[in-house]
Amino acid sequence: MSLINLKLSESLQAGFINFNLPSYSEYLPQLLVNDIREGKKVLTTILQELNKCDEFWFSVAFVTTGGVATLIETLIELKKKGIRGKILVSQYLNFTHPVALTRLLQFENLEIKIAVDNAFHSKGYLFR
Repeated sequence: MSLINLKLSESLQAGFINFNLPSYSEYLPQLLVNDIREGKKVLTTILQELNKCDEFWFSVAFVTTGGVATLIETLIELKKKGIRGKILVSQYLNFTHPVALTRLLQFENLEIKIAVDNAFHSKGYLFR
């Protein structure tokens, strides 16, 4: 097992199973929430991670034109850098905007999939 895989494995165990286990802060999972008191925003964290990642995976309940608009400049930069991403969206309550999907499909570095299970409502973001 490589050192990075070992660090990731230890940190995931510490983050999800036992916080007393040794871990590496850069590999610990985080719960992303908007917190006005601490000045934290989910979008800000996602943009920061996208700007320093080598690859990413998103699993989201829906994609909107407004959501894509907030990411478009970052997605253009990722494309220029050759950074690949995978995005899994759902048909949940028909909230996903077809125009947003069309816009994302213009990026050759992105792989877009649609989950057809109507109960799918995840929000997960992984960055390598």
